[in-house]
Amino acid sequence: LFEPIFMEKKLSDLGGYHIPLPDGKELVLYGDIDRVDLYRSSSGAEYVRVVDYKTGGHSFSLANVANGIDVQMLIYLFALWNNGFEYDGRFVKPLPAGILYLNGVFKPQTCKNREELEELARGEKTMLSRAGMLLDEDEVLAAQDPEKAGFLPLQYEKNGARKKNNLITLERFGSLKKKVERDFARLAGELKAGRIEALPLYSERAGNVIDPCRYCRFKPICKNQDDHKRAYRFGFSEAELYGEEDPHAGA
Repeated sequence: LFEPIFMEKKLSDLGGYHIPLPDGKELVLYGDIDRVDLYRSSSGAEYVRVVDYKTGGHSFSLANVANGIDVQMLIYLFALWNNGFEYDGRFVKPLPAGILYLNGVFKPQTCKNREELEELARGEKTMLSRAGMLLDEDEVLAAQDPEKAGFLPLQYEKNGARKKNNLITLERFGSLKKKVERDFARLAGELKAGRIEALPLYSERAGNVIDPCRYCRFKPICKNQDDHKRAYRFGFSEAELYGEEDPHAGA
């Protein structure tokens, strides 16, 4: 099974996440990881999982990553994969098992009878369910939910076969890692070139409303207009989502 090995792990303990830039310099990213879990497989390979505690619901999609948001957990996972770490007196160079967002709020409940208890038990799966993305390997998935209690963000066909939603191969994890590093290198280049204008991401689509200006305390000062926002893009190709094609190439 996966074992929690670090709580509030700092990327600085790993030396930071170094991303090379075209001019020969490096961008170094830092942050704090809520929880790091480790699993040693039957073959001896070790896998690392990053867990983030949320006080409310949270969804994850590669479309968000392609639009430049929801990248934090991937950065943490890729840093552990890229750098390795010291644990239990040895150096671990793990493979990525995935990222999970976990609802960390569970309020105590009281039940008057068995019917209420059974209803509460059915609801616990929803309250404790996770969002995220996981490595598509049977042994690694089984080690995260051996009793198939329904806590992983997995979906199944009527015949019991797993759908590929929220699952990713190791090869595509590698492609996604290169994409994230490429995007950060591009952003660092824009910052160095003085491109620091406010261009917030914006979407009005039902179920995907994004408007960071709505609650911004500095809105009266900034006076950013609706026509000076970056529209959330829908309809990425699968190759673009996984970083196998670069939508910024040639831009």
